[in-house]
Amino acid sequence: LTNGGAEAVNITGLTVTGEDAGSFALADAAPSTLAPGEARELSLTFTPSGVGPQLAALEVATGGSPSLTVPLGGLGVEGQGGQNEPSLQ
Repeated sequence: LTNGGAEAVNITGLTVTGEDAGSFALADAAPSTLAPGEARELSLTFTPSGVGPQLAALEVATGGSPSLTVPLGGLGVEGQGGQNEPSLQ
């Protein structure tokens, strides 16, 4: 997340939404406030609930300001030989 504005932005909540929201999880908490020009990296984990494309969105609530929606996507695949991941080449 980057605050490109001239005022601090208060982040009041992070929520993963959408049909496949259960496949995505925030790995850490977000900062409560971003100063002007400040940037913070968020980490998400993807644990697919099935095979095929999985879509969701990260909703960043900022109190009185408009919220930000970041699209999320991942591809669930079947392993070859137990828990091994197949090559996607």
